[in-house]
Amino acid sequence: MMMSWLKVNEQQWMTIRRYAVAWTLVGLISATQATLLWPASNPPPVSRLKLAVWHLLIWYGWAALTPVVFWIARRCPLEGRHWWSKALLHALAGLAVALAHLSFFVWTWRVFEPQVARRAPFAASLRQVMYQGLVFEWLIYWLVLGSSYVLDYYRRYRERDLAAAQLQRQLAEAQLQALKMQLHPHFLFNTLNTIATLARKQDNDAAVRMLAGLGDLLRHTLEQADKQEVPLREELDFIERYLDIEQARFHDRLTVRMRIAPETLTAAVPSLILQPLVENAVRHGIARRAAAGLIEISAAREAGQLRLQVRDDGPGLPEDFAAEDEGVGLRNTRARLARLYGDEHSFALLNGAGLTVEVVIPLRRRTAENSNKETTHGINQETAMAQDSAIDHA
Repeated sequence: MMMSWLKVNEQQWMTIRRYAVAWTLVGLISATQATLLWPASNPPPVSRLKLAVWHLLIWYGWAALTPVVFWIARRCPLEGRHWWSKALLHALAGLAVALAHLSFFVWTWRVFEPQVARRAPFAASLRQVMYQGLVFEWLIYWLVLGSSYVLDYYRRYRERDLAAAQLQRQLAEAQLQALKMQLHPHFLFNTLNTIATLARKQDNDAAVRMLAGLGDLLRHTLEQADKQEVPLREELDFIERYLDIEQARFHDRLTVRMRIAPETLTAAVPSLILQPLVENAVRHGIARRAAAGLIEISAAREAGQLRLQVRDDGPGLPEDFAAEDEGVGLRNTRARLARLYGDEHSFALLNGAGLTVEVVIPLRRRTAENSNKETTHGINQETAMAQDSAIDHA
């Protein structure tokens, strides 16, 4: 409540400052005109300095009446079914405000030029200036009233624009979360299916290891559920846990090589961005052949961008492959990257000696709370990076 009041108060003070500046400029122009254009043959009844101050003060009278006009505008908006009756009320209010300003005009002049008070009473002086300037003052009321509506419409437009932007951001976050959560049952189903296969083969030790690994994997997943981006170090730790589970399926048929530039370990990457790419490599590069296969994961910094690649030495993509043939993991990865980075990313499937899935995103740093802790699960990455050796998950 207090923050809301402060915000409204700040907006009101901003409007007051703007109008104070505007009326000051008008007053200075009027004072300059009065002092410079007054004929030298007929000097003013007061000094030119007093004349300039008086003109400036007259327009400050309108500055003082501006909040009154704004209050009338809020109480009697020119919209709705009966706008014409409200316009009539504004016409009467404009006459009243104009009369108030003309009264201020006469009073200040009598203060600056006391001789006027002795020559004519206040009422007579007021009638004289009303004949000369009432219509002009009334038109000023309408100008101030119109500016209040312009500012109000602009404020409402900005509020609607801000609300739309916030809604769009919330929608994008919800869609990103939904896309990310679709990955969980995908690899969970595959893992449970592998555990069931091991149980049917009565390979109890392997099944228990997979269940324990799955528990670690799910715990890690739940810890990252509310994060869209994590350090690459954490993502690689997650991938190691995932590959340990896959190792229970393929044993020494699966070889993993990592080429990770050390300066990329703190780079921010979308959470679970590598898992569907590695799973795709396992399914299409390893699972469909009897021989051993290689999966290579690399990360490098290039011209302010982070380049991630997951390559397998399998058969690659068929010649008639189309984008609609992509599985859930690749489709969701493509959609998440588009939501997170827009045109600042690229996602490509490259056929060669196998298939390479390449992701290029802006390089941003992200430090995790446990970024200084060594991973106790799997690969000593610094050694693997330095030696560029093939690591067999045996």
